[in-house]
Amino acid sequence: MDYDFDKQLDELEKKIRDAAPKDRLRYHPMVQKMVDGIAARGKKVPLRLSRINADLADEAFEEKFDNMPL
Repeated sequence: MDYDFDKQLDELEKKIRDAAPKDRLRYHPMVQKMVDGIAARGKKVPLRLSRINADLADEAFEEKFDNMPL
């Protein structure tokens, strides 16, 4: 992995960590796009990025059910 990507990933991780819980989900499309782009180029998606993506996907899933009418 190159230095610029590591730096970009560090900054993204910090933004997500520092965001209010309700604002974290807005990062999921961007993270998913990064994952898809790396995979489309035939490269291995870094574990750290996969974890961030999975965590945000889990939060989005929970949010969907938390907001379902009873």
